Amino acid sequence: MEIVIAMAIFSLITTSLASLLMGGFSLLTRQSEITQANNLANEGIEAVRFIKDNKWNNLLYEQSALSRDGGHWELMGEGTSEQVGIFGRQINFYPIFRNDSGELVASNAVGAILDLYSKKVEVVVNWEVMGLDQKQARRVTYLTNWDSSFWKQNDWSGGLGQDIWVDASKYANDDGNVQASSSSVTLKEIATSTYAISAYLESSAFSIPVGGNFNIIEWTATGTKTSECPECEIRVLIKTALDVADAPGDWNQTWSGPDGDDGDESDYFATSTGEFLNTDCNEKRWIKYRIEFSGNSVATPILQEMRINYN
Repeated sequence: MEIVIAMAIFSLITTSLASLLMGGFSLLTRQSEITQANNLANEGIEAVRFIKDNKWNNLLYEQSALSRDGGHWELMGEGTSEQVGIFGRQINFYPIFRNDSGELVASNAVGAILDLYSKKVEVVVNWEVMGLDQKQARRVTYLTNWDSSFWKQNDWSGGLGQDIWVDASKYANDDGNVQASSSSVTLKEIATSTYAISAYLESSAFSIPVGGNFNIIEWTATGTKTSECPECEIRVLIKTALDVADAPGDWNQTWSGPDGDDGDESDYFATSTGEFLNTDCNEKRWIKYRIEFSGNSVATPILQEMRINYN
């Protein structure tokens, strides 16, 4: 009887110790997984910071995964996610809206303006514990393109004939139907209170430093889509080129808009408050713009300034 009792006590102690050991091992495993997940989330934030410092226009997705390309972080594209061992990771991007005072507001607030130079970023890492319990690590940050620069033109009084940007008041070419001055470009008045119906102006070529990147195009204009002239419109297109011995290489064959150099010139920028340049502009050092004006002969749109943002 004493032997039976002793064996029962030994079995109970052994079972308890095994349970404690297994529980401790499980706890250590879970803690290790939490640490790994947090590290992956933090890594995601740092990777996106690296990408934004080099190519702000790459932050145009709503959701993307990360990849390493030539030792550098890249976004894989819209709707992608990645698996790192047992962990799934995705990057979510949210637009930022501001009011006239620059304060953050909801997208549906009166007077809300989309801020293309700020982004909310969320990194989410998901994994399962024991195939049953779903866990998540999450990091959120706000990014801004505060250290970028602008190529601006608000004076066209020097006239046409300048292929490379040297004189800030000159440009490359027009069709003869524009009126260019020191403060604006409009459709040309061809008779008293009668304007040309359409026109175009093409800028000189502008270059940025090695390692730079074009991001956003925007402009200031008035007189578009008015009750007097619903036909009044400004369309903007661009061409880019690689650098060859401090001069433009081969330009894109066609003028392009947000869709990039796809051979279709029907695509154009139409939002004066700003649009991202297509990522096929990345690695290019030279750019030029083309402004196309439309009117109804009794009124004209008025372009006051062109701006191209770059890092």
